[in-house]
Amino acid sequence: MKFAYWSFPQKGFTFSSQIFYSRDFIKSIMKVAKSLYIIEKVGQAGTYNYEGQSLRYRRALLKGLSRNEDEYFFVTFEALIEEETARSLESGKSNIINGMVTEIKQNGQKHKLLTVVEEYENSYHDILKCLIGVAATARNNNSNEIFCIGKYDDLRTDVMRMHDQLQRGIGTPYYLPKEINRLFDFALNDMFPIVVRDNNDIFYCHPIIISFIDSLPNGIDAVFKNRKILTAILKLADKIQTIKSVDIFITDEAEYLNSSGYSKLSIVQGINKISKMVKIAKLMSKSFYAENTEHKTIKTSMFICRKCDFKAHYKSLRCPGCNNLRK
Repeated sequence: MKFAYWSFPQKGFTFSSQIFYSRDFIKSIMKVAKSLYIIEKVGQAGTYNYEGQSLRYRRALLKGLSRNEDEYFFVTFEALIEEETARSLESGKSNIINGMVTEIKQNGQKHKLLTVVEEYENSYHDILKCLIGVAATARNNNSNEIFCIGKYDDLRTDVMRMHDQLQRGIGTPYYLPKEINRLFDFALNDMFPIVVRDNNDIFYCHPIIISFIDSLPNGIDAVFKNRKILTAILKLADKIQTIKSVDIFITDEAEYLNSSGYSKLSIVQGINKISKMVKIAKLMSKSFYAENTEHKTIKTSMFICRKCDFKAHYKSLRCPGCNNLRK
């Protein structure tokens, strides 16, 4: 699951936003984003208080992978990292972080906290799986189908576009190998059961359908261990949108599922209900998506701190490296 289900930062209220309030006023607003990050520099320590809890942190400058329509790029921003996590990142050799950044607004101030962290050092295979997951999530949000997200070549093109941005974002000497074209198929195969390939078609296993699959005879393990059964369920869900209710029972997918021990009636009724829920979820995701995201490419002047020589592109009045007042 750590390679799938991505959510880039966006301006305004998103589907991940949570509001904490009392009877009299809103205490804070929190929203979460999941992306790939590169730590540029870890700076000064401090203490951050939130909802009665105290957090020892280190200021850091991060590059985060983002997307605007079909364009993928890195943007630089300031974030707070829990002190113990920051020490482990400083001592490690990780180039890329699969993490979650939580934005918290309270008392008129906004802070971004790098919370959940999954490190990748030399595993290009894992990095490719991340890129496939990012591309599949984006294609799922834009697809008019319920579970089919396009063709194999389309997904591959998206991944290669992100790969190019990742090379520029990391810079030399850290880069993904030229053998990425050959490794793509291996990574895609390992993304099953979240991203499913059926010849030239690519399907995305939306989180909502997982609960339905778990309710089937023999549970979720039986389905996720059998590529043909899961593929048949996803393909049948897409066909339900276009085929008449009676004809859906004689499709190849319905016949195969029936021969595998699943009742035609119960499987069609369940898939039909789940498909409507997935469709609503995708419509909500599209309505929340803003074209002018926070990670929009904006040219900003470079600030070099006179005290610690910290170099960055950001709008803060203080240096992320030493907290010195910008002059």
